[in-house]
Amino acid sequence: MALVLKVKDLLNVDITPYAEVSKHMPPTLMATGEHDSFIFENLAYAKKLKDQNVDTTFLMYKGLGHAFIDKTGILPQAEDCLNEIGKFIEEKSGIEDK
Repeated sequence: MALVLKVKDLLNVDITPYAEVSKHMPPTLMATGEHDSFIFENLAYAKKLKDQNVDTTFLMYKGLGHAFIDKTGILPQAEDCLNEIGKFIEEKSGIEDK
C-alpha cells in the first residue's frame, strides 16, 4: 500500500479507519481468517477500539485467509460468519427477525 500512497495518506481516516478511533464510534464487528495477511492490523485495530470502550466483536476463523465470505456454500466458516453478522446487526440495531 505504501507504494501506491504517500506515507501521510496512510494516516488519512478516509483510507484507514485505524487513523482515528474514538469512544463515539458505533458497535463494530470484525471478522478475519487466522491467515489473513492483515491479521496483525486487524488485531491492533480491535484493541484500539476496545481501549476506547467501543463495543467490539472480533471473530477469527481458523484455517482461513483474507476474503472468505464469498465461499458461502463451500466453507462452513463462511456461512457461520454470515450468521454472526446477521445476529450482530439484529442485536445492535434492535431489529428482530420476524
